[in-house]
Amino acid sequence: MVGVLHVAPGRKYRYVTQSQPVTSFPGLRSDYEKLSFGLALAELYDAVIPYEEPALEPFRLLVEALHRIEAHERPLVALVWAEIRLMDLAGFLPQFDTCAVTGAPVHGATCMLSPMAGGYVAAREAERFMDVFPARAEVLYGLARIALEALPPANLRFGFDCLAALMPFWRSIAECPLPANDQALAYLRDSAKAQ
Repeated sequence: MVGVLHVAPGRKYRYVTQSQPVTSFPGLRSDYEKLSFGLALAELYDAVIPYEEPALEPFRLLVEALHRIEAHERPLVALVWAEIRLMDLAGFLPQFDTCAVTGAPVHGATCMLSPMAGGYVAAREAERFMDVFPARAEVLYGLARIALEALPPANLRFGFDCLAALMPFWRSIAECPLPANDQALAYLRDSAKAQ
């Protein structure tokens, strides 16, 4: 729920004197997939935005992202877009279209990503990093493209793979368990198997 709270200081604690709800995101609460995506995104915000510091821009982005997930025909696309926007805002956006070490463009059908390196690493550089993992080149192209978008696109090819490729980066950034994100990925994986 998003609301406006009026807070008054006390001797020891602060007290809410008035509250006015703005939205409760009914579209998220009535759809399990959208709800799990919203919870996963909120968990990432909790992990990377400093506690008890005024953060108006991240808050506005979170509210916009939750609205986008709620209304998007393909909520997974909106979630990937929102995660990329948060990474960019927090200063952790990986390089997806060029090698983070050499600056060379993406090459080959299967590429290597490394959170330690800061994104895509060319094959000849990959052995330098212990945290490398493979991803399709199309995934990197999709992530690089979505990073440039002001709004979530209508579609994103390999959306699940894009989301899965972001998780090692989030684990490196957050340095804490991310159970809501693990659950969202497990839900998507199980849904794909059922189809």
